[in-house]
Amino acid sequence: MNHDHHNHEQHGHAQNVTDPVCGMSIPPAPAELRSQHHGGTYHFCSTGCKKTFDADPGKYAHGAGHSHH
Repeated sequence: MNHDHHNHEQHGHAQNVTDPVCGMSIPPAPAELRSQHHGGTYHFCSTGCKKTFDADPGKYAHGAGHSHH
């Protein structure tokens, strides 16, 4: 039996985060849907929200969607 210990979503360990642009509650995003800003990581539901954030991170970087991982 092959058991992947790194797949936390399968086991319910992944805690949802909030997309800082649209406010949607989402599971932690894959690398292509994350941005770094002032030492924090922000997660997005789509490339559109990520592009909006990246254009003006100061407007959206107020805690939502943020993690220190």
